[in-house]
Amino acid sequence: MKYCKYCGAPLEDNDKFCDNCGKPAGVSESYGRPSNEPSNSNAPLTKKSSLNLYLILSAILVVLFLTGVIVFRIFSTSKPGHGVVSAAVVNENTTSVNLPQGYSLYIYGYGTGGGFQSSAFIKGQYASAINSAGNRVAALAVSKSNFNEFSTQTGYQVAGGIAITGFSRFTSFSGYNTGSGASSASVSFNVKHNNSLVVVVAIAGGGQSLSITGLSGLKTDAAWPGSPNLAMEIVHTYLPKGSYSVSEITSQSAGGQNPNDAGNLIGAFVFY
Repeated sequence: MKYCKYCGAPLEDNDKFCDNCGKPAGVSESYGRPSNEPSNSNAPLTKKSSLNLYLILSAILVVLFLTGVIVFRIFSTSKPGHGVVSAAVVNENTTSVNLPQGYSLYIYGYGTGGGFQSSAFIKGQYASAINSAGNRVAALAVSKSNFNEFSTQTGYQVAGGIAITGFSRFTSFSGYNTGSGASSASVSFNVKHNNSLVVVVAIAGGGQSLSITGLSGLKTDAAWPGSPNLAMEIVHTYLPKGSYSVSEITSQSAGGQNPNDAGNLIGAFVFY
């Protein structure tokens, strides 16, 4: 039997037009399915089709990967994002520090005249400077509490702190100089991620005044009492990956002070 080549309907030998579709009676000798029958959508892909699909998917993955790399580099090199300083204070003639609540971490420090003994901070005591006279002349503490205090027998002291938020973890470093007439103290540290917050707390005990050197872009958050008689200063900056050193340079600013009462303490805190 003959079939219409357009719709597959059966034809008589003398038919000039197909009774089903009306088209000229071109014929097909095939006894298979009509040409307009839908193909099987579940038929397996040919090798060529599989290769084309693989290439398309590979190209999409490459584009997504490159886009992710570009976005990561933009955000990792142009946005400070590892820690934010939120509040800072340094006060004279006080033995307690009270900062706003609700922040992730608090760093505290104090310095004294060094002629008599002083205690450690009651919370999170981290580092101390014991002068040549055997007295604690300066101290640092790190705590999750917004309040801290210490006790002292000296007649003069400064104390302060700073609140930090917006970070995942941190590392801390400290350096001190407690020799008679100490005139400097330094600390070295590493930064492992670009645009990391670095907070520096510098304290000059024993009636000394200080200045901070070694880092660029430092912003003062709190200080007391002020230049040129600066006994304590809290500063911060954002730094790229690398190795650094920061120092406090001190000089005697109180007349008649015993050189054995002097002592310098500096801390560097790196936030990621």
